[in-house]
Amino acid sequence: MDYKTSKNEETLWEFTKRELEAEGFNPVMWRIKEVPLDEIFTICNIYDNTEFAVYYENSKYHFGYYAESRNGAYELLEAEKITTAIESSEE
Repeated sequence: MDYKTSKNEETLWEFTKRELEAEGFNPVMWRIKEVPLDEIFTICNIYDNTEFAVYYENSKYHFGYYAESRNGAYELLEAEKITTAIESSEE
């Protein structure tokens, strides 16, 4: 059975591709890694372990990163740019 992308994934990818290009990244080097929920997408670089999240909330796409909270759980936080999301997730 072939995997079919959803309309959400297509729209998300078009948004992400434009933002990657605007920040100087080559979109060919990135892909959707996983979609844990309909509103959250993990994007990863195909050549290394770099990744960031894109999520859909309030009719808008946002970039995010996962950070460990004080109680040890991970939470999704918002970032203004892809580079901020990547840098924040590497800390």
